[in-house]
Amino acid sequence: MCRGFFEKIEEEIKTYRVKFSEMTDSYDVWNKNHKKPSDLKEAALYALEARLLNEEHARISEAITIKDVMNKLIYSFSHHLESTSPFLKSKNY
Repeated sequence: MCRGFFEKIEEEIKTYRVKFSEMTDSYDVWNKNHKKPSDLKEAALYALEARLLNEEHARISEAITIKDVMNKLIYSFSHHLESTSPFLKSKNY
């Protein structure tokens, strides 16, 4: 009677050892693939820096475009005034 009990306990212990080993291996694999908080912070920081850089380039490009348009507008106004104004035609600038 005692012998059967201990054999059953030993089988259960072997089963639990195998399950524990499988769970430990599974955890190790998960832990390797799981992103650490520091990695997530670095990724978020990189994404933020990239977004800021893109916005900065967009604003610089917009400022250059506005400058070019204003220069063309001033040039166009000056030529229009020179060609239509009798006052400017009489004076030789």
